[in-house]
Amino acid sequence: MVGAAHSGFTRSAVACDPMGRLPVAFALVLWHPAVMERLFDAVLGFVLGLFLPAWELPPDFREARRAFPYALTETSGAAALARWRGMRDADGTVPLIVGPAEDALPLMRMFQEDAKSGPMQSTDDILQAADAIDFPEDLFARNRAMHAEFIAEMEAEDPEFVDELGTPDEWAAQITGEWPETPPEPSQTLALAHNWLDGAPHPRVFIAQVPTPDQTALPAWVRFGGWNLNPQPEMHVAAFRDWNARYGAVPVAMSGDVIEMEVTRRPATREDALTLAREMYEYCPDIVDQGSGTLSALAATLMVSDLWYFWWD
Repeated sequence: MVGAAHSGFTRSAVACDPMGRLPVAFALVLWHPAVMERLFDAVLGFVLGLFLPAWELPPDFREARRAFPYALTETSGAAALARWRGMRDADGTVPLIVGPAEDALPLMRMFQEDAKSGPMQSTDDILQAADAIDFPEDLFARNRAMHAEFIAEMEAEDPEFVDELGTPDEWAAQITGEWPETPPEPSQTLALAHNWLDGAPHPRVFIAQVPTPDQTALPAWVRFGGWNLNPQPEMHVAAFRDWNARYGAVPVAMSGDVIEMEVTRRPATREDALTLAREMYEYCPDIVDQGSGTLSALAATLMVSDLWYFWWD
């Protein structure tokens, strides 16, 4: 009824006043959701510019931003996910939320190092390396090799510790746990867009526009990973490709130590969810060891949530 009344008013207004066609047409265009979204972003950017001028950004962030090769859009934490979805239609590029300045800075510093000494590994090299990876089998093999190397180093120093340590497969069996009786609450917000202490949206969040149509390639374009237990960029790309094919997973946000993804297909069964949880544990142990506590708790969350979260200590 509202739509019919609006259409009738428009027709009568134009019929009675031919000169009114232009303002009516302008009003209809202005009311289009895409136009309203861009107007909102423009107003928000203006307000942020008034109350959060560039000089309030940390000097090291401003310096790193000059070396960062991708355009950055500013928005609020409350609007970040909706803005990211709106930017996905751009031809040949994909958006990536990189968080507030303090979270984006470690990711951007990689390009400062490139500017000084040249890139250690090109985007094309990373993508070619990802082509040769069989995920998740190669991830499991990589972790077993790292474990064997660690054991070899520790055997001479503390053999009793080595005996008590166990194997990665034994660790996974110990932390499988019982399936939760109460379904967990699904996550509805992005961690990188909100303050982790009180959950309040960050007033200023940055979104990078990366010049590739392939969202699964983003770890290669931002050189994510390769420290501590955080896999190399090519392993991230291989994981993203596999999870995209199986669950429609795409990266939404990345900082120096966080990845957040959105999925279109959740695991359909507990068995599938537990298999995925085990892969995620091999990929990012901290989400269980310092997060869900058990694989079953993680698997139950995966069955009700469209957002995935990874964090490496």
